[in-house]
Amino acid sequence: MDERGHSLDDARHQLEIDAEGDFVIVIEAVELKVNSRFIFLASNILKSMMESAVRDGDTVEFGGELFPSINLQQDNPDAITILCSIFHHQDCPQSNDIIGIMRDVAYAADKYNCTEIVLPWFEVRMDEFRQMCVQHLAKHLLLPAILINDAEGFQHITKCMVYFQKGFRNPQRVLSRVAAYEIDSNISNHLPQYLLETMVCREWETKKKIAFQLEQLLQPLLIQDFNNVEPMQGDSRGRSDVPHHDDGRSTSECDARHIGQYIQALHAQGLWPISSVLDNFTIDEILSRIKSVRIGFSPCSENSQSCTPYLEKQLKELAERAESYFPGLYLDCVKDESNHRDKNERNCRIAHEGDLGLMDEDEEFGGLD
Repeated sequence: MDERGHSLDDARHQLEIDAEGDFVIVIEAVELKVNSRFIFLASNILKSMMESAVRDGDTVEFGGELFPSINLQQDNPDAITILCSIFHHQDCPQSNDIIGIMRDVAYAADKYNCTEIVLPWFEVRMDEFRQMCVQHLAKHLLLPAILINDAEGFQHITKCMVYFQKGFRNPQRVLSRVAAYEIDSNISNHLPQYLLETMVCREWETKKKIAFQLEQLLQPLLIQDFNNVEPMQGDSRGRSDVPHHDDGRSTSECDARHIGQYIQALHAQGLWPISSVLDNFTIDEILSRIKSVRIGFSPCSENSQSCTPYLEKQLKELAERAESYFPGLYLDCVKDESNHRDKNERNCRIAHEGDLGLMDEDEEFGGLD
C-alpha cells in the first residue's frame, strides 16, 4: 500500500498514480491520472490507444482540469490500477483476493503486451500464494502463470494440481479436458494442447508408483517359511533354494504371522485393497494416510522386516520419497512446439533431466494400466 493509502477494497473514483501526470485512464467508475511517458515505455498497445485519443481529442475532467483520456471499460479496474502502479514503479494497492487479482492482472498484462514488466510482481504474489497453503486452488492460476511466463510458478502450480487433484478410476474414461480438472472451457481452450491430459497421466503414474511400493512392502511377508521343511523325495532343491530376503536372511515365521496386521493397518487408512489408492484419494491424501498407518504389534525377537518399527519406518520413508516423485511440469518445455526433447532441456530456465514437458501426440492413457 502506498503513502496515499490506496486499497482495492476501498470505494474510490479518481486516483493519482502520478501527481504530475498528463493523461487519464478510465475504467468503469475509476479514473487514473498517469504519466504517458511511463505508459509508452511499458506497452505499445496502450501507447497506440493513447496517441489515437490525443488525435481524436478525447478528454475527461480530473481535479478541475481536462486531460486526454482513454476508456478501458472492458477491463478490471483493480488490475489496471496495479498495472499502472507497476509502470510508474510505485507500490501496488493490496487486495484480499490474491488469486483473483493475480488472474486479472495476468489477463490484462497479456492483453496489453506488457507481461515482462509485470512478471516480478507476479512472482512475489506467487510466493505469497505458496504460503497460503491453498494448493487445491492452484488450477485458477494455471493460465495466468502461462500468460505471464512464470516458469517457477507454473512448475509449482502443475505439481499442486497433480498432487491435490482427486484421482480418476481410469484415465481412459476422461472424455474431455474440462472433465479432468473442472476447468471452464473458456480457460481450457487457451491452454496448450495436451497440457491437462499430461497432468492426468503424471498423476496416474505417481499413484501407480506409490501403490506398487505399498505392495512391495508385502513381499517379504508373503514368502513362506521353508527353513524347517525337509526336501521331498525327488526334490532336487537344497537349503540354498529356500526363499531369502534381499539381505540374505531367510523368511521367518514372524513375517508370515504379521501379514494380517499389516493389511489391517492399511485397510484402516483406506489403503487396502491397493486399488483404493488409485480410485478414491488425491496423492496428498494418500501420503497423509500412509504417514498415519500404525501397524499395531510389537517388535519380535528376530528383528524381522515385518516388525512394527521396520514397517512403519519404511512407510514413512515411502511417503517422504513420494512427495518429490513429480516435481511439476516445465513451462519452457511445454511452450516449445518443436517437441525436440534435448533442445527443450538445454533451453529450459529450470535445469532438469528427462522429459517433463507435454506428452507426445501419440501417447495414450492405456499404457498406464
